[in-house]
Amino acid sequence: KAHYKKDHVRTALTLEELAKLDLLQGRRAEGVALFKESLKRMEENKSPSIYMILEDLAEVYFSDSERAFKNGQEKQSQELRKIANSYLRRAHESILKHFPKDSPHIIRIQKKLKSLKEK
Repeated sequence: KAHYKKDHVRTALTLEELAKLDLLQGRRAEGVALFKESLKRMEENKSPSIYMILEDLAEVYFSDSERAFKNGQEKQSQELRKIANSYLRRAHESILKHFPKDSPHIIRIQKKLKSLKEK
């Protein structure tokens, strides 16, 4: 905060890193909240890096979906998978605007979208 304004892209990227740390420490709710705050700041700045946050959120919801499925909660698993898919589609749309079509980022997200459809 001493170096960047609260709506600066660098602040959003720092929030993303803090969110990842929260997830690693088992604090899912806090991590998701930080990802969403980071996403909001990226959207406000129209940053091409927004795809990273969207991809992170997709991963969280995909993991949640897998956990729900393993626990026999198929309906909840499907709903969580839809949320993950929505974030990935948004990431894909965003990245297509800013990267060449053969970018490894685009290819990676396309593979994830295909994987979600197959499961």
